[in-house]
Amino acid sequence: MKEKGPIEEGTLRELQEEISLNISKDQLYPLANGNFTIKRENHHNNHYFYIINNKSSDFITQKEKLSDVKWYDIDEVIRLIENKSEEIVYKEDKIYLFDYLKNMQI
Repeated sequence: MKEKGPIEEGTLRELQEEISLNISKDQLYPLANGNFTIKRENHHNNHYFYIINNKSSDFITQKEKLSDVKWYDIDEVIRLIENKSEEIVYKEDKIYLFDYLKNMQI
């Protein structure tokens, strides 16, 4: 695994600031990254996952940035994507990420 740099540090900082989740870099697993365009502007995104056993009520959210934290079973996420639910931001082209998480062994 490559040394984790500024992106991961920013991710950890945002998790701590926005939902009071304190984890270390070695607990953060890279999942995918990609490029996309919104209104003719190029963007890059990185997806990470963290194995967690907390309940939504365990988190303290930064109300200016987040109104709520919700946890979903992976099968429920896939179902919401397939049904084009407004509850979830992922589109059908990302279902493979959740299938991967569902089937991986750590």
